Amino acid sequence: MRNGISLAELIELKVNFGASIWAIMMRAKQLGLISEAVFLRFCKEAAPWRSAKEEPGDERYQGNESHSRFRQLVHRAVAEDQISMSKGAALLRQNLGEFRKGLQEVFV
Repeated sequence: MRNGISLAELIELKVNFGASIWAIMMRAKQLGLISEAVFLRFCKEAAPWRSAKEEPGDERYQGNESHSRFRQLVHRAVAEDQISMSKGAALLRQNLGEFRKGLQEVFV
């Protein structure tokens, strides 16, 4: 079971597979990949998206599913505190500020 999931990970999944972030989180909860607490925190933080009918990453999704497994793994490793943000930025060849901005927040 995951201890946390970053918004950047969710956006990558959305862009790659075309599913909404809400649907991804609901399925992760159903499969036992995230705890009820993580899901409830997500619901609280993401409530404004539901009423606005827009989610982060909508502007990036173009209907072209692709793979970015390495990027997902780096975001996951940072979200679960397995590697530092600076290491994650280095692995993705980004400066730390750019990486932090892309990571946004972590739902824990």
